[in-house]
Amino acid sequence: MKKIPGQEFVQNVEGKMWSLQGVTKESKEVDGPYIFYMLKYMEGDIAISKPYVPATLFNIGKFVGRLQVALEDFDDAFLKERNFIWNLAECPRILDFVFAMKSKEDAQIVNVIIKEFIEEVKPVLCQLRKVLIHGDLNESNILLKEGCDQSSVPQETRHCDVIGIIDFLDMHNSYTIADLAILIAHMSTECKCMDPLDSGGHIIAGYLTERKLTASEIDILRTLICCRISNVVVMSGYTLTMDPGNKYILSYIERYKPLLWKYWNTSKAELHERWKTILKEYGMNHLYMVKKW
Repeated sequence: MKKIPGQEFVQNVEGKMWSLQGVTKESKEVDGPYIFYMLKYMEGDIAISKPYVPATLFNIGKFVGRLQVALEDFDDAFLKERNFIWNLAECPRILDFVFAMKSKEDAQIVNVIIKEFIEEVKPVLCQLRKVLIHGDLNESNILLKEGCDQSSVPQETRHCDVIGIIDFLDMHNSYTIADLAILIAHMSTECKCMDPLDSGGHIIAGYLTERKLTASEIDILRTLICCRISNVVVMSGYTLTMDPGNKYILSYIERYKPLLWKYWNTSKAELHERWKTILKEYGMNHLYMVKKW
């Protein structure tokens, strides 16, 4: 990938990138088959293990802007035709799984969010830019390392640089603003050194040093963030119906459900004002302009 560090596949002993294998359980039964593949190891710490200070969020936004620029020249026939439920453009499909949500209030808010997507976002999608996007820019897929010369800085306030992105298995053809919405949604969850709503301002500031945002993209960004969080909450709830004891999935619901209500209870105008205030700290006056360095 052009100037973007990422994992590479390693050929197996048969010279192939993947193979189908069964897994022998303790009962000696063979389960599967499953797809097995190997990737080269990349050094770094996943983002969730580091404090989300403003400079780190800025660097993450900048790196994702670079990633999207690199992906403009990338093409793949299969990925361009790929269609699955985690594609934000297909988010109304999660309504088929809302039955799995235990709270009627939570189910109701998801229905309202999808209604807003259909009425306000879907009509403008034809105006937006499409490329092959990463599709899962979450807190475990971004690799960081601490910046230099911070030995005298408290651990909880040290900033990090981005050294790579992993897990491209959710790549698909979609709108560039969708990847930014996914990123902000996930980076808001563990943001403890500031109001989670402000994390997007620092991410956007970094992003704007690499790519422009249009007024139309900014206008629908809050709704797309809510759609991504809704997707996580709904599909996690559905997974729990099949695997009730899955603590990992349960933790997702516990972390993302409060965030869903927080974003939805904040108006678009208020959220934009918060972001604009943060952009001014970086010398930027608009949400859809690029700062010239």
